[in-house]
Amino acid sequence: MHPFESAGLGKAPFRYLGRDYKVGPIDLGNGLSCGAPGQPMGTCDHCLRGISNCYNIESADGKRFVVGCDCVEKLYDRDTKTPLTDSIFRQIDKARKQAAKEARWARQDEIMAKGYEFLDLNRAALEGMPMLTMYQEKRSAWDHYQWYKSNAGVTGKIKMIKTLTKRIKNDE
Repeated sequence: MHPFESAGLGKAPFRYLGRDYKVGPIDLGNGLSCGAPGQPMGTCDHCLRGISNCYNIESADGKRFVVGCDCVEKLYDRDTKTPLTDSIFRQIDKARKQAAKEARWARQDEIMAKGYEFLDLNRAALEGMPMLTMYQEKRSAWDHYQWYKSNAGVTGKIKMIKTLTKRIKNDE
């Protein structure tokens, strides 16, 4: 018997419906809200643990329920997967990885936006600094920043932002 069936969540086979992200605070209307910022506001119907990544599942008999990725990992141990459970595991694992990618991209975008804002405000300081490399010594750190901003990849841009921000703060 499938662990979801023994927990009373419905009959196999199960179908993955999608993912919701539930964190506080949640607006209840009329100026009321519940939950602290970042607090998980979902509940796993299998283990009753608080979760923020809620994976929606539907059973063959039409019951819908929510599970967390930790329960899915435990239930679908890689050594004991069957073709029936493999489909749900792969779909949820793919959704979890995509959510992690999107969160990483959002963090990178935030770092770059704040960094660009800081460096643009400190243009005069950057124009007075020599370039970061020993090549093209006649150019300024501002020129280096402009080149990285338009030509480098995300990792290079973040590294450049951190380096120049540190140099500006050390010169103050």
